[in-house]
Amino acid sequence: MSSSLWQKRYAMSWGRPVGGASLPRTADASHEAEAASQALDWRRLYVAKAALERRWRAGQCKVTSLPHNGVSVVQLWRGAAREPGLGSIGSPAAEPQLSWEWEFVSGDSKGFLRVWDGSAFTPTKSLQLHHTQIWWLEVKDDLCVSISADGKVKVTDLEKLEGIRDLEGHEGNAVWGVDFHVEHDVVISGDQRGLFIVHRLSTGEQLFSHSFPWGVIDCRYIASLRRCVVSLPGPDIHVIDLATEEVTKWKGHEGGTIMCLRLHDDLLLSGCEDKTVRIWDVKTGECVRVFETQGTTYDVRLCDDKLVAAVTNRSGESLLRVWHFATGELCCDIPLHQRTNRTYSLTVLPDRVREEEVQELCADDKARQVFPTVVPIHSSSNSLVYI
Repeated sequence: MSSSLWQKRYAMSWGRPVGGASLPRTADASHEAEAASQALDWRRLYVAKAALERRWRAGQCKVTSLPHNGVSVVQLWRGAAREPGLGSIGSPAAEPQLSWEWEFVSGDSKGFLRVWDGSAFTPTKSLQLHHTQIWWLEVKDDLCVSISADGKVKVTDLEKLEGIRDLEGHEGNAVWGVDFHVEHDVVISGDQRGLFIVHRLSTGEQLFSHSFPWGVIDCRYIASLRRCVVSLPGPDIHVIDLATEEVTKWKGHEGGTIMCLRLHDDLLLSGCEDKTVRIWDVKTGECVRVFETQGTTYDVRLCDDKLVAAVTNRSGESLLRVWHFATGELCCDIPLHQRTNRTYSLTVLPDRVREEEVQELCADDKARQVFPTVVPIHSSSNSLVYI
């Protein structure tokens, strides 16, 4: 990333214009003091960025581990940049450290939804939503939609941590895929029997349903086109046009099952058992890029200029495969788990909050890692790990 873009994004994160290191002068001395305290040292930021890239290339990382069991899924809620400080004098880590204040939301094996202080890695509040494990949750604005094996789709207010409503229709069948859009007032979900439902977010009213012959693996809502993309057992992506209720297919994967679908602007990312990640143009349905993974991809994210895929290879080993997205060049493979601890979920913090951090989660519900994508991480079972 160029220095100018780096500077611009940090300025945006502080809500300040690019081109100055302090806020406009005011007659109020307290405002001047506040402006001085918020002035960013751009040289320090550049040095910190270089240090992160250097550790990435060298395969070095600093790990803080906290025991914690039962977390099955985690998503970012909100965050804000904080000016970095220097490490202690004489310490090997005496270099500028980037710092962020943020909160994330987790679901666990007992059906609890928890809000965490991301800086301290401590839960601040919790609420039991489901009677069984929360398999997935989506967070947008102050709303969370969660799904579970109990067949419930639940909408929760994160600020108050109160349940708003349950979305009915899956009749107790395990719900495997969910997505929602606040402005379009839409929640989509699919279950193990192949029933796909569109609900109105604000009222819970059922707007549309379609029965597929096989269970829904994952689904995403393309707001710009009012279309839904759905993965079933098999290599095709099924596309539902909500305006016409027509169902079509995108073909490209060569076999196996598409395990995950992720949206990034006008691109759809799909990870499959055919050992590839494919990038699709959502407007045309054309496959525009292919990345070789050497294993089954259980999740994939595009973070700044990095494409990150959670992969389990034929030997049962889990790793993160990272590419430079623009060039397709493979950056590195980051080993995570041996055999039993399959990695299946990644959560990327948005560019404006934290370009280098990714949250990684294990399918055995016993570990979660948060790490900069420019620094390799190694898993630690039964613990929360922050790099």
